[in-house]
Amino acid sequence: MLESGKTMPSIDAWLREAKADASAPACGMYLTHNGVVRATPKAEVRGVETDGVAPGHRVGGMVFDYDAEKVRSAIEATRAMPGIGYVRVWLASGELTVGDDIMLVLIGGDIRPHVVDALQALVGTIKNECVSEVELAVHQSASGLFCALENLGIAWRYTRVASLGLMVMLWKRFSM
Repeated sequence: MLESGKTMPSIDAWLREAKADASAPACGMYLTHNGVVRATPKAEVRGVETDGVAPGHRVGGMVFDYDAEKVRSAIEATRAMPGIGYVRVWLASGELTVGDDIMLVLIGGDIRPHVVDALQALVGTIKNECVSEVELAVHQSASGLFCALENLGIAWRYTRVASLGLMVMLWKRFSM
C-alpha cells in the first residue's frame, strides 16, 4: 500500500491497523523505517560524488519526488519475498527542510531474517530506483533562514510566515 502527503502518518496507528489485518496471524515481527532530511550532504555520509551539496557544506532542505508506479512495483516485489505478509509505504513530496519526514515504511513478516531482508531491499529499491532527491544548500532554499536562526541558537520549527515582507527582511538579514 502506497500513501503520500505532507504529514507523516502515525506509526502507532499503522501498527494497530497492521495487527488487525488478515495477514497478522502469520506475522511474528514488524519493522519500520522513518527516513528524514539531514543537514549532512549525501556525498559526505556516503562518500560518493553527487550533484547535490558538496561535503563540508550544510543541507538546508531538499526537493523530493517519486515515481508512484515504480514504488508500487517495489512494494509488490517485497510482498512476494519469503515470509512477508504486510507492506505499507508513505512518501512525502515537494520541498522539505532539515528534520522533515521523507518516508515511512512498515513491513510485517514471519521471522526476523525475512523482515530485515525485506526492509533492507524495499528501502534500497525506493532510494536507488524510485525517488528523486535534490539537496538544496542552505543558501538555495527558504529553509536556509531557519538554519541561520538555528546557528544563532534560536530554536525553530518550520512554520508559514504570514507576511512575505517579514520573510524577505529576515532572509536578507540572516543569509549574509
